[in-house]
Amino acid sequence: MKIAAGHSIQRKLNLILLATVGPGLLLAAATVLLLEVRQELLRARQDLMTQADVVGPASEAALSFSDRNVGEQTLRVLQRSRA
Repeated sequence: MKIAAGHSIQRKLNLILLATVGPGLLLAAATVLLLEVRQELLRARQDLMTQADVVGPASEAALSFSDRNVGEQTLRVLQRSRA
């Protein structure tokens, strides 16, 4: 053990502890981060699907009947939901 040569046993044990616990903590933190990102993507996807389910029929009716007011109202709702 050339790295810890000349150091006390306590120092060597601390290095061993750091070498074993450190990577485990980094792995756990990375896993939690990835799970949170995945959950956020799933929530965003579900939100977009819900908006599409609501806006789709309203837009279809506005386009079918050339109702400009309803079309503009639908666009305003979408713009507000982005904020």
